[in-house]
Amino acid sequence: MRRILFIAMIALLLLLPGVASADTATVHGVAYEWSTFEPLDNTIVGVNSTPEQSMVAKYGVYSFELPNGTYQITASYYEEDQLAYYAEDVVTVSDEGSYVLDLLLLPSYSSSGDATTETGSGEATVNSSSLMAGAVIVVIILLTLLVSQMKKRPQTSVSQMKKVEVSHPVAPEAPVKVVEEVREEQSPVPTADTPEEPADELPEEPISVPVPDEQKESVPVPVPSDEPVPADLQEILDILKSQGGRMTQKDMRKRLKYSEGKVSLMLLDLEKRGKIQKFKKGRGNVLFLVDQDE
Repeated sequence: MRRILFIAMIALLLLLPGVASADTATVHGVAYEWSTFEPLDNTIVGVNSTPEQSMVAKYGVYSFELPNGTYQITASYYEEDQLAYYAEDVVTVSDEGSYVLDLLLLPSYSSSGDATTETGSGEATVNSSSLMAGAVIVVIILLTLLVSQMKKRPQTSVSQMKKVEVSHPVAPEAPVKVVEEVREEQSPVPTADTPEEPADELPEEPISVPVPDEQKESVPVPVPSDEPVPADLQEILDILKSQGGRMTQKDMRKRLKYSEGKVSLMLLDLEKRGKIQKFKKGRGNVLFLVDQDE
């Protein structure tokens, strides 16, 4: 009886590994260096199973027994306690059997990069905090100056207004004087007793313009010339003849097509030739045709 019980226990122990390995699979492979494709000895290979497993792969060879599921396998190779190469990959176990997953390890700069990142982030944090503090201080200073200016402006304006009122008093308005113009009449005002005299009719003869003695002395005596007169000057003489030998310089300029400056020069030339005489009357000049028969 005891012999039968012992044989049954041995058979049960032999069957247990088969039952346990019925839902598991073997995941194995080799860890290679990325440039030479040589196996990396003593590579640490791990898998995130439950519980997690890890092993030191001699000659880069590793192997894990894993149930169905998805796993991440990582491989790390160290040189002088510094991570030199690193690789990771994902494998999905869906059925029992053998899964081959070789890993190609690449150079890793994670340690120095992490340190640099931490240092840079620390410096950035310090810089950002200092910038924020500086900005807050500048805003506070600007607000203080603005408030002080707002307080000073009304007081200054009132004081200035008082000074202006004291230093510049308003002068009283001066009385307006009304000036009356008295015009004296040359002739007496006709009354009912004085009979009205009929107005004498003026003759239609041309009126001669008297020339003052002072102006006669200043006017040069024209010297008649027998030289032929140019066509433009003869045009002026013809116009004077058509007007009875007398007309104003302004009317003469209107009848000519020349400019005012040229007309003045032409009249001066005729005056030097002794053909015309020019006398000042008011603001203008009166032209007279000289009689050549005298």
